[in-house]
Amino acid sequence: MPARAEQDPSRVFRAIADHVSSVAPVGVEVRLELQPGAVPAYAIPSGHPAILAALSALRTVYTHREPLLVRIGGTLPAAVLFERALGLKTLLFSFSTADENLHAPNEFFRLARLDEGVAAWSELFRLLATRSTG
Repeated sequence: MPARAEQDPSRVFRAIADHVSSVAPVGVEVRLELQPGAVPAYAIPSGHPAILAALSALRTVYTHREPLLVRIGGTLPAAVLFERALGLKTLLFSFSTADENLHAPNEFFRLARLDEGVAAWSELFRLLATRSTG
C-alpha cells in the first residue's frame, strides 16, 4: 500500500491483519488488536503559503542546498487533531537529521543545527508576518 495522506488507520490495520493471517504457518493462531486513538495520515499541500515561506526561509539559511519536502510517517498525530478542531494546517519545520537517532537512547542534536534552526525560524516568522497567507 503506497504511503498517502489519505491513509485510514482502520483500513491499514485490516490490510496488515489480513496479510499476517494469510502467511501464518499452519497451527499458529494470530490475533491483532486495533488500539484506540489512531488518526489518519496528515499532509500539508506543497503549494500552501506556509510551505512556500518555509522553503524560502530554508533557502536563506542553507544557501548551497535546495530544501527537500518530505513525508515522514508518525511525525505528529496531533496535526490531524489541530486541523479538525481549528481548521488550520500545521507546518512541521525540523532541524534534526536522520543520523541523530531521534527518540533513541543514543539520540543527540548538533549544536550547529540549533543556530541554523533559530535563523530559519526567525526568517520564517518574518516571512509569514509580511506575506499574505490568503
